[in-house]
Amino acid sequence: LKKNHAEEKKKLEDKKRILEEEMAAFERRKLLAEQAKQGNFTMKKKK
Repeated sequence: LKKNHAEEKKKLEDKKRILEEEMAAFERRKLLAEQAKQGNFTMKKKK
């Protein structure tokens, strides 16, 4: 049971770390978008 619990905890920590990395990347994209709107630099976005 303890081993199982440790594995679950590790999985959760991995997911949390991945989520935090995604959030950081999203914040960076948001900042870039704000700068682009202000016209600090022109950037054409492709979707």
